[in-house]
Amino acid sequence: MPDPAAPLLPDVFLTDHGGTIRSAGSGPSELLDTQVADLTCLSDAARATLLALIQEATSERLLEATITFEEPFTSRGPMVALAIRVPGERDGRVLVTLTRPREVPDSQRLRELDQLARAGSVAQGVAHDLNSTLIALDLGVQALGRTMLEGCARTWLLELGEMMQCAAHLVQSIRAVAPAVPAAPVNMTELAALVHETRRALALLAGPRVRLAVQSRSWPIRVRCSRPALEQVLMKLVSNASEAANGNGRIVVTAAQTSWPGGRVHSGGHLRPGNYGVLEVSDQGPGLLPEQLSRLFEPSCTFGLTLVARTAVETGGGVVVDAPPGAGKTFRVLLPLDPTASVK
Repeated sequence: MPDPAAPLLPDVFLTDHGGTIRSAGSGPSELLDTQVADLTCLSDAARATLLALIQEATSERLLEATITFEEPFTSRGPMVALAIRVPGERDGRVLVTLTRPREVPDSQRLRELDQLARAGSVAQGVAHDLNSTLIALDLGVQALGRTMLEGCARTWLLELGEMMQCAAHLVQSIRAVAPAVPAAPVNMTELAALVHETRRALALLAGPRVRLAVQSRSWPIRVRCSRPALEQVLMKLVSNASEAANGNGRIVVTAAQTSWPGGRVHSGGHLRPGNYGVLEVSDQGPGLLPEQLSRLFEPSCTFGLTLVARTAVETGGGVVVDAPPGAGKTFRVLLPLDPTASVK
């Protein structure tokens, strides 16, 4: 028989990933360091269910299960246990919340779920835009760092970098706990407008001794990719081009349209034949050796171009590189055209 004096679970408590209670909130202190598997207030099936819920909990989504209590705790009735792993906790802590089962009409429940989805969409969107801004700031800080600032200016720059790292961790936490929502339709971006409207930021990123030229066709070139993603691609390619040329020379950014005959691309895989929009960044750096070109988009590569490749591939495009040793580099990011736009 269960012990009538056994402590009852509070409505909110924290466990580690193995099911040991680490914090009981306003609950009895006797619960601390107690294993969920040893709780006498729960039925055998409820203990097994709750332990499995805790062990399977992740930061990405909320897990849910119904548990029941043993005598003399049955007056509490069945409870819904919700579990989610706390982001950033080194020991893998899991937050568990007990609530009454919902008894609401389906229409009301659907409205609640719709509101939750909208909140998740807003949170994910804000986190995405913040992440784009942080990437731009980080690239700017790196560019300033290359000017060899000294004294107070360098100290402030280092502190700014640390604060940006903290902000990046907060953004990742938001993205981890925001409710999962269906993927939004792919956005369209006009390439000519993009390169012209970002030229000032790109020039600052390239450095004061670099001549940045921006070119584009006279007609609109609409591609199936979001503008924030393409801004990140441009910033990364221009930053790399400036570093390759030691902050000197000329960088050319071009928005164009091309007919691709089909075949393998350097970002991996094969790209089918067709018309594509192109973002092109050329520099006067030293080019690449064949072994460098073959590993260019790997995560371990020092060029850090994984983001560029992923953006192109996820939209159905790819990246082509022309980088003969000693003759500079040209990166061409091929992106699917808006199917409703006319081809020039």
